[in-house]
Amino acid sequence: MSLSVDFSGLSFLHSTPVQVRYSDVDRMNHVTNSVLVAYCDVGRMAYFKEVLQEDIGPSSTSLIIASMTVDFLQPVFLFDSMMAQSKVIEIGNKSLTMAQQLVHAETGTVKTRAITVLCGYHYGEARTIVIPRPWREKIECYEGKVRYKQVTS
Repeated sequence: MSLSVDFSGLSFLHSTPVQVRYSDVDRMNHVTNSVLVAYCDVGRMAYFKEVLQEDIGPSSTSLIIASMTVDFLQPVFLFDSMMAQSKVIEIGNKSLTMAQQLVHAETGTVKTRAITVLCGYHYGEARTIVIPRPWREKIECYEGKVRYKQVTS
């Protein structure tokens, strides 16, 4: 299955190193797919910490994953030097969409691609919320133009 987003036109401004650990690999010396998803989590959290300039863990206002689609393109091995690249590509009323790719730091080879839809969430009230305006402004300031999803009533 391939992702519905054309990654060829995307410019990733945010990149964070990801350490491949011995415990991440299987008997074939491949990093397991579930761990590759965790690498995307590392990149996503680093992105939001840098761009929003705040931690978005389980505080009162945060983001939760609504859906994630991943294409595992090539295996990642134990001694590969990896980078997680992240970019917000669309902002809706209560959600935003992030494109990510795991790239070999030395060769630039894309190993994994992911599209994640995240919802604004208030942990104290256990409900979805509108993406805060300051977050929208900070993301757009960082990324430049961001596509806004049309909200229908």
